[in-house]
Amino acid sequence: MARTTRPTSSNYDFPVVMEELKTSDGQSAGFWGTRRTDTGKVLGVTSDKYGLLLNSTLVDSIESVLTDKGLDYTKDVRVARDGATMYATYDLPGKNIVIPGVGDNVGMRLTGRNSYDRSCFASFDLAALREVCTNGMKALRSTFSFNQKHSSKLDLSGVSRAIDSAVTAFETLGEDYALLADTEIDNTIGDYILKNLRDSKVLSNSLREEITKIWFNPTYKEDEARNLYNLYNATTQHLSSGKNRAAVQNDRYEYANKVNETVLRKLTKAAKDKTFFAKLTRKPVQKSDDVLVAS
Repeated sequence: MARTTRPTSSNYDFPVVMEELKTSDGQSAGFWGTRRTDTGKVLGVTSDKYGLLLNSTLVDSIESVLTDKGLDYTKDVRVARDGATMYATYDLPGKNIVIPGVGDNVGMRLTGRNSYDRSCFASFDLAALREVCTNGMKALRSTFSFNQKHSSKLDLSGVSRAIDSAVTAFETLGEDYALLADTEIDNTIGDYILKNLRDSKVLSNSLREEITKIWFNPTYKEDEARNLYNLYNATTQHLSSGKNRAAVQNDRYEYANKVNETVLRKLTKAAKDKTFFAKLTRKPVQKSDDVLVAS
């Protein structure tokens, strides 16, 4: 069954208040809600101890710290689920690495996250952006907290430490991706891996089918080598571009992000652990909805 998506908005600076929720007879329900006063929508249910961190406060704080550190950036801010969640994406053109043995040039991307429904805490997601195709590749350690509970006040030192930690992690990413590139496979083994990821519920069958098409017929010459790195690139290409781009930019961000991160973790484990590699590459049981893609 296809997942439905709702459009996002670039309007992240809207008024939000906390209000005590009442029963139909006017009695206290024992909970508080976060409500947009411009639309009247209740975005989430909280307690009276919940600290309301406004999106504008987070965005202003991130940009203040990036500027103080001399880091140039371009940004794209989106809110999803009627404004309940926010994703502020910052591409840092001055931060680039080259993956050893591959030659891929990748840039650094940080995505600041906030929510009014308690679905996530204020934090950064770290990703690498391939220059050849702008695929968003995840890092093994991808989430960097500001080390605070939801509060209306944001500690700039916490934001600064999170950015420093993310930069340090980014600078070692090349080693992680090089490990995948050194693990050679063939088209058939790549197909087995994707089917086994489907069978273990990491991928839906529709996702598996689309990734398999890219794997067997690479869009870019740089992706023609048969290894775990390019199998991962086939995954990120589908999640980051083409007909799936709108879904990723809408409120399926969390889903696409989770798939990306889990696939990377599984492939990295396979590159390091021979027993897990054998498990992930075993021939799967044929299913009626498996589609044969010509190599």
